[in-house]
Amino acid sequence: MRLGTKLVIDHLRSLAEQGKTLSDAAQETGMKYCNLSAFANKHGIVFKRQIMAERPQGRARAQDMRQRYEDGETLEQIGQRYNITRERVRQILSYKFGTTGRDGGKAELSRRKRREFNKKRDARSVRQWGCTYRQYIGILKHEGKPTYAYWAQRKNAHARGIAFDLNLWQWWQIWKQSGRWAERGRGANGYGMCRLNDTGPYSVDNVYIATCSDNMKDYWVNKRLSASQQAGAA
Repeated sequence: MRLGTKLVIDHLRSLAEQGKTLSDAAQETGMKYCNLSAFANKHGIVFKRQIMAERPQGRARAQDMRQRYEDGETLEQIGQRYNITRERVRQILSYKFGTTGRDGGKAELSRRKRREFNKKRDARSVRQWGCTYRQYIGILKHEGKPTYAYWAQRKNAHARGIAFDLNLWQWWQIWKQSGRWAERGRGANGYGMCRLNDTGPYSVDNVYIATCSDNMKDYWVNKRLSASQQAGAA
């Protein structure tokens, strides 16, 4: 190593030990900043990192970038707005806020589209079934084919000229609250959805869950009562 080079190294190390920055050392030695940086790296001389004071407008710009990104603007769109590259936008967001690709941009647009799709799907499901789409899928997955049983009972009621004012969700909640769904059936001991006194429509306030034999008892009691009332009126 040449003596001149050794003296320069010693001098630079002395400046680094004094807590000088690369800018300070460049100014004091008269060396160009880029040459000094390369020389220091080559000989393992570590200068104090220069901390630049962030200007208020810089903070405001970074906050605006972050807000736009979280609102769904892409890195490319933000970069065009500030006349910088998309990579520079990414660096600013990552360095200042720890922002990643999952926090905004295309990912946020995708989430918004999914939320809007789910909202519209739920609205359709509520109109048709009286419940959200997730709740409807839960009914479909239940054992015993509840949706098939619902439509079968609805069709049978219409064939008998009986009004059926229950949507799928109301009908299913009545069955769930009864705790008798697993025992539903046509036999004497099988449970079914019955109307009070076997009259009126199938509606929330006019149905109950009982065995078929109990339903027949109610039917005959109501029939005898009606006959008695008619005889008395005559």
